[in-house]
Amino acid sequence: MQHSAAWLDMDRVIGEFSDWLSATPFSLVIQTQEWIIPAIQSMHIMAVSVIMGSAIMIDLKLLGVAARGSSISDANRRFLPWIWSAMGLLLLTGALLTAAEPRRELLNDIFRLKMGLILLIVAVTAAFQHTVRRNSAAWDEDPGKKMPARLLAIGSLAVWVAILFCGRWIAYVEHG
Repeated sequence: MQHSAAWLDMDRVIGEFSDWLSATPFSLVIQTQEWIIPAIQSMHIMAVSVIMGSAIMIDLKLLGVAARGSSISDANRRFLPWIWSAMGLLLLTGALLTAAEPRRELLNDIFRLKMGLILLIVAVTAAFQHTVRRNSAAWDEDPGKKMPARLLAIGSLAVWVAILFCGRWIAYVEHG
């Protein structure tokens, strides 16, 4: 019971912060200019597309079904810079969208789940990048035949798909 009381108190604090943020001049400009939110959403979706395309290519390489003539190190060098660059744009545009409708986002359990999944996939991607750089020879020996590589690829794809679904569901789930 004490846990749920703390959660409700946190929601109250976040609600007060959301009310404050939505009344700031910065948030009001985003809310009232008809072109701003569609422009930000378009950039957000483009960043998602770049990340998903790059992550899928790396995961298909790990599964052994794509880019058979190249190594995991090559795939990382080719696609991870795109992921990290697009992640910066994704976080910026996401923050702007949250500033436009903070109550809708910050008090929404699906939004919170999405943020948790993003933290998870960022940590996994960074750890994967570090591991491949540290021991590229081991990863480059036909990763499609290694069960850990396949599990990593399947898990990564599942988390990215879950993030996409959460992103869409936010609009349809009310907080509280």
